[in-house]
Amino acid sequence: MKKRVLGLLVGIMMVVSLIGCGGGDTADSKETSGTEAADGGDAAAKDGAEADSAAGGGSGGLMKAEDIVVCFSNKGQNAWLEQQSIGVKEACKDLGLPDPTVVYADSQENAESQVQAIEDFMSLGADVIIIDPISADVVKQALQNAKDEGVVVIDVDSVGGLNDVTDCSIGLDEYTASYEGAEKFCQDYLEKGDGVIIIAGNQGDANGENRLKGMTEACEANGMEVLGTQYTDWTAAKTTAAMEDFITSKGDDIKGVLVPSDDMGLGAITALEQAGMIDNVKMMGYGGFQVALDAIADGKMSMTVGMHPYDCGYQAVENAVNILTKGEEPKEHFIDVGTDLITTENYKDFKGF
Repeated sequence: MKKRVLGLLVGIMMVVSLIGCGGGDTADSKETSGTEAADGGDAAAKDGAEADSAAGGGSGGLMKAEDIVVCFSNKGQNAWLEQQSIGVKEACKDLGLPDPTVVYADSQENAESQVQAIEDFMSLGADVIIIDPISADVVKQALQNAKDEGVVVIDVDSVGGLNDVTDCSIGLDEYTASYEGAEKFCQDYLEKGDGVIIIAGNQGDANGENRLKGMTEACEANGMEVLGTQYTDWTAAKTTAAMEDFITSKGDDIKGVLVPSDDMGLGAITALEQAGMIDNVKMMGYGGFQVALDAIADGKMSMTVGMHPYDCGYQAVENAVNILTKGEEPKEHFIDVGTDLITTENYKDFKGF
C-alpha cells in the first residue's frame, strides 16, 4: 500500500505548508485559515486523523473494506470461468467492497492481453489484483510491478507458476484431481487392457499439462492402453476433429475417452455420435458443467471431475480483505478448494453451471 503511504505524506506536507504560510490574500485562503484559527491545534489534529483514515492508516496502515479496489483478470469466457467472476463479484458485495472491475482476455491464447489488463488496473488504483493467468511467465513481471506498488496479488486456478509474486494461490491440485478422477473412471467403467484416448488443452499450459499427466498416469497404473493423446486448445471444435482422426485410425479399439474440460467433451460426443460409437465408448469429463450432468443423464458421459470455480473467486476476495483490513496473511500459500467426483450414481445430487 505504498501509494497510500505516499498520499498520506503528501497530505501532511500540505497541512504543514498551510499552517506555515499562515493564510494568504485570497478569499479561499482566508476562509481556510480562519477555520483553523477558530479550532486551533485541534483542527489540525483532526484533519491529520481524517487524512490518515482516508489513506487506510490509523491501524498500522490497514484499510476499510469500503475503500478497497478489486480488479480481476479472467483468462477467457465460458460457463466455468464465469463462475469465478460471479464469486469475485458476490464476495465484494457480501463483504462491503465496491463493485470489482472484471476484464476477460479476448482468447486463451493471448496472454499479452492480460499484461495490458494489469497495467490498466494500476491506472485505476487497484488495491487487489486477482488473476487466472493464461501464461504465468508472460504476466509475472507485470504482477511483480503491481506487487512492488503495494498491491495484493492473488492467482486462481493456477498452482505454482506465480508463487513468488502472489500473496496466495487459490485452486486445486490439478494433477491429483485428474489422477483420482481417471482412477475411478478406469476402475468403475472400463476393464484392464481397454484402449483409451486422452485429449489435452494447450501445450505448455500448467493446468492442462497437469491434467494430462494425471489422467495418463492413472490410466497406465490401472492397466489401460493409451492409444493416443492430442492437444486441442481447449476447444470443442478441435476436439471433434481430433476424435474423428482417432476413430479413423483406432476404430473399435477405443473403449474410453478422457477430456480435460466438459465443453471439449461435447466435441468428442459429436464425433462419436456421427460414427455410431456413442453407446460403446465411455467418457470422463472435467469441470462440472451443466452440459456434463446432462450428458451423464443421457448416457453419453460416465463421469466428470466437479470443480469449484465460484469458491476460487470468492475466497480470493476474502483473503485479500483479511490481508488489507486485518493484516492477516493466509496460513498456507496454496488454498485448495477441492473437487467432487460426479458419476452416473450421484449426478442428481449436483447442480452444474
